[in-house]
Amino acid sequence: MPKFARFFVTFLGAFLLAGCMFEEPVFTGEFSELPDSLGGVWVAPGKAEDPRGDSYAVFAPIEAQRWLLAYPAGEAEKTVYYEVQARTFGEGRDLLQLRTIASFAGGLPDAGEGKYTLVFCNRIAGNRLEVRPINAEGPLKGKKAPEVKSMLEAPDADWNAMFVREPMVFRLLPEE
Repeated sequence: MPKFARFFVTFLGAFLLAGCMFEEPVFTGEFSELPDSLGGVWVAPGKAEDPRGDSYAVFAPIEAQRWLLAYPAGEAEKTVYYEVQARTFGEGRDLLQLRTIASFAGGLPDAGEGKYTLVFCNRIAGNRLEVRPINAEGPLKGKKAPEVKSMLEAPDADWNAMFVREPMVFRLLPEE
């Protein structure tokens, strides 16, 4: 297994790798603009009351339809950098396509390695964001990007089966 893949499995398995990785983008156009209010530092509480177990993400605009995500932020050796593009599928169905750019531990991804994944996001109560990665055991398991695109765009798509049911909830930290 290439060093980047080992790194990715080790540190992000429970969150993003719960979703599938694709060698090519699922979507190549019709991206949505993301609101500037998404920019900043986001935190998801850990399982214990100890804040040292919290997960941090830094989300910053590059262009209106392209953003940079650093996750998990705060520990350089674990941080992975993603290019993020959004696609809206109607009310309450916003999808983020993440392309792995680099990591501190693994550098640039190896050629032919899965570089893309999708997460289903729902903005709640202004400064909260629910994030649900692809369900690795769901109907998208083992599918290639073009088939995943068709399944997601189907009018009867069952997004609850395609993405994990329990979201990771992030809240935007206030600026100081």
